[in-house]
Amino acid sequence: MNKVGKALNHILQNGTTLLSASPDFAKVDYSDNYITYRISGNSPSDTKNGPSDLDEIDVDITIFSKDSETLLELAEKVRNDLDRAGYGQYNGVGLGGVQFQGEDSDYNDITERYEHEQRYVFRVSTNITHSPPGGSCDPVTVSNSDDSFNASIASGSSVVLSDNTVTDVDGTTRTAPAQTDVVCSWTTFKLFNSAGTTIYQFSAYPSAPSVISDITKTEVNGSTSSVPVGVDVVCTWTSLTVVNSLDTVLASVGSFPSGGEIEISDVTHTDSDGTSVVKAAGVAMVCTPSASVPASPCLIPHRRPTYTDSAGDYATLFNAGYFSVYQPTGSITPSRLGANDFLLDSSTPNVFGTTARYTSTDGTASDTGTARFSSGYGSGVSGLVIDHHTWLMWKNTPESGANNWNSAQTKIDALNTASLGGYSSGWIRPTRDMYIISAMPESNEEIHTSPNLIVDSGSRRYLTCEAVEVSGSQFGFFAFFTGTEAYQSKTTTAGSQTYTVACRIMTLAELEALV
Repeated sequence: MNKVGKALNHILQNGTTLLSASPDFAKVDYSDNYITYRISGNSPSDTKNGPSDLDEIDVDITIFSKDSETLLELAEKVRNDLDRAGYGQYNGVGLGGVQFQGEDSDYNDITERYEHEQRYVFRVSTNITHSPPGGSCDPVTVSNSDDSFNASIASGSSVVLSDNTVTDVDGTTRTAPAQTDVVCSWTTFKLFNSAGTTIYQFSAYPSAPSVISDITKTEVNGSTSSVPVGVDVVCTWTSLTVVNSLDTVLASVGSFPSGGEIEISDVTHTDSDGTSVVKAAGVAMVCTPSASVPASPCLIPHRRPTYTDSAGDYATLFNAGYFSVYQPTGSITPSRLGANDFLLDSSTPNVFGTTARYTSTDGTASDTGTARFSSGYGSGVSGLVIDHHTWLMWKNTPESGANNWNSAQTKIDALNTASLGGYSSGWIRPTRDMYIISAMPESNEEIHTSPNLIVDSGSRRYLTCEAVEVSGSQFGFFAFFTGTEAYQSKTTTAGSQTYTVACRIMTLAELEALV
C-alpha cells in the first residue's frame, strides 16, 4: 500500500469513520457502504541537492452507499477525520497536514449506489520531525472573569480545571465541566389541598401568572356555578315540594327543616276485603287476597281450529279439552311476574310458597336469572321443569333423533305410555305460543340457549301440534330455535333439523298435589 493509503486508512479507522478505503482500481467484494480513493496529482517541492522531501498529493476520496442519508453521514465523518489533520506520523507516514478542497454528490447507475466525492491535498514527507522549542517559557496564569479562581501553570505543564458545582432550583446539586455553559433544571411541583387532591401542576416555569381553574359548586337542587379556588363556599337552600306519583302534595319545605326531618301524615289503606288500616306514609302494604279469590295462571290464548287431522294434532287436542283444563268461576288472581321474567310477584307465589317462576317437581328453584338447573333438580324428576306463571310442565330436552311432523306424535305417545313424571296422559306437542311465551322468556337469546328453558344446541326446528292447509295441502308448524315460526311439509326432517319437545298443561289440583 502506498504512503497516502497507509496514512489515510490509519486516520479513518482510528477516527469516527471506522471504515477503510481501497484504491479505486482494486478488485474488492464491496458491501452496501464502502470508500475508495485515487491519487489524481502530485506537486513535489523543488530541492536543490536532492529529491523532494515534501509532496503535495491530490487525493480524490469517494464514499458509496445504497442509502442517501447514510452516505451523507459517512461523508461528514470522513471530512471531520481528515480535514486539517495535524502534523505527525500516521502508520509510519509523515504528514505535514491534510487540506479539504471541495466535494460533490451523484448517483452511480453502475454500482447502483449514491456516491459522494471529496477532494483533499495530502502533504506527505518522510523527513518530518518535531522538536520542542529551545529554552524555557514563562508560566501562564489562568483565571475566571471575577478572579475568584486563578492558577499558575509552569512551562511544559498542564492543568485540569475543577468541575463547577451547580445547585438547581429544588436544592439538588450536580457537577458540570469548567468553562461550559450551564442550563438550570426545572423540577415539577404541585399545588394540592388538604385532601391530597392535586389542584395544579407546574411542569415548566410559567411565563406568566398561573390562573387555577375555578371549582364547581353544585347546589342542593342540582344547579351548578363556578367558584374561585381558595374562597369559602356557601350553599343555598331551595324550596322544595314532596309529592307522590299522583302529584298529591305531601309537604312543602321553604327552608332547611329543624333537625333535618319533615313528618308526613299517615295514610289509610283499604284491603281487598274492605277492612282498613292506618300506616305511616311511604311504607309498603301487601294487600291480602280474599279467601274467595283463587290464584290462576297467566293464560295463553288458543284458537278453535278449522281442520281435523291425525291423532295428537291441535284439532284433536282442542276437541278433547286439553286447552280447557282451567275454567274458574268467580274472581281470580292472575299470576304476575316480579322483578324479571324469571321471578313471580310476591303477591302471587307458586304452590311451593316461593317466587321462583321455574322449579323442578319438588320445588327446587332454577338458577338465578335463568330457566336452567345446573346444580340439579333436587329430589324432583330430572329434566322436568314447571313454569308456575303459565302452569306448563316441560321436558326440557328434545326427544332423541330428528323426525318429521307426522311421526312426532309417536314420541309423545311413548312418554304417556311410560307415565313420564307420573302422568300417563296429557303430554303433548306445544303450540307456537307455548314455545315463545313459556320456553323462551328471554327473547334476545335463542330458545335452546341459556337462560331459556330448552337444553339443546345447533340449528333446530321444534315441532308444534298445529297444522295449516295451503292450496289443498297440509303443512305442519314449527318454532325455529331463533324464536321465529313457519310451516313445512309434514314428511320432511329439514336436513335432520326437526325435533320434538314434550309439554303438559297442569291443573291446580295437580300442582297442589306436588307440595
